[in-house]
Amino acid sequence: MGEQLYALLRPEAEARASEGLWGTQPRFIQPHLLSEGLQELIQEGHLVAEHESTRGGRQITTFRRSNLAGRERLTADAAARKRLLYARYLSWASGSPSAPGLIGPAAERMVHAALREVSPERGYQLESPAVGHTARVLNVEVPSGPLDNAAHIYLGNPGQRYSALLEVKSRRDWIYPTSSELYQVLFKAAALEKAASTCVDNPRAGLPACPHYGFQNAQGPRRLHH
Repeated sequence: MGEQLYALLRPEAEARASEGLWGTQPRFIQPHLLSEGLQELIQEGHLVAEHESTRGGRQITTFRRSNLAGRERLTADAAARKRLLYARYLSWASGSPSAPGLIGPAAERMVHAALREVSPERGYQLESPAVGHTARVLNVEVPSGPLDNAAHIYLGNPGQRYSALLEVKSRRDWIYPTSSELYQVLFKAAALEKAASTCVDNPRAGLPACPHYGFQNAQGPRRLHH
């Protein structure tokens, strides 16, 4: 891959080898194995990782072959072009100091629209029907920042209220048990449930909160829940 493309971004390598079949490879390569392979190639001296800043101040890492004989200009041009394109993608995805991102808010709006559409049929009670994101759930402040969405539902007879706390991400990388995003929503749910259970004027005291983490990557929407 490095031989043919001159310079690589890690997400590019992942997309080519983990979500498609590159060249003659017989099967998809799991992203964590790909990451380990990149590190081994660097340690063995076959690849070089270069960290450069774009005009907007974002630091982008590209990978290239260590032997540049006869291909210095091609490699430098390819790396510069990919840094520029990836910085543009990141500005769309996560925004910049001067403008919000487009991809993340779009995913949040999609989730909120879906919840509003099914709430009459499923019996969901949205915490914030107008906008979705909320800094309070059942009059309890959400710790460490607002949630992307929250809804309540009654299950059982007699009905017991369950609160679904949602965080929505649209991201390129795969999600693993060590990913910080998983613990973001788990922490909020645990802290919120603890706060609610000690709030004497809260009718929800002692009832469970169910954290949900929804994300979408190149293989389509997925949901992890605890």
